[in-house]
Amino acid sequence: MRAIFNSWDTKYKQPFGATQANTSVKWAVEVDEEIQEITLWLTKNNESPVAYPMTFNDESKMYETSVKISSPGLYYYYFNIKQNDQFYFLERSQDGFGDGEITQDGRDIRTFQLTCYDRAVPQAPW
Repeated sequence: MRAIFNSWDTKYKQPFGATQANTSVKWAVEVDEEIQEITLWLTKNNESPVAYPMTFNDESKMYETSVKISSPGLYYYYFNIKQNDQFYFLERSQDGFGDGEITQDGRDIRTFQLTCYDRAVPQAPW
């Protein structure tokens, strides 16, 4: 199975980069085989993880979910994929450049990070 996610590509995560509180963030994952389910696990720093099931979008051919991030802080996330009653984890790649990679080892998952800020901050035009 191949699953594609890149936190630096707006095809897979919108908006790019840090987000202002009370903004919805959309995540999308591309999977090349039939799976049973995929879940986004999102954790605010020092809080309990929350599961967000993802649904298949026939137009984009990707699994998607949107979450409104209501309070500022650091958030960490990864994806859990179930295929043939086995679980896989889509975690941040070792190089740390936004790509994800699949593992079956659920210990010490390398999470992606999302920063949510409280007020409007000027963004660089890149």
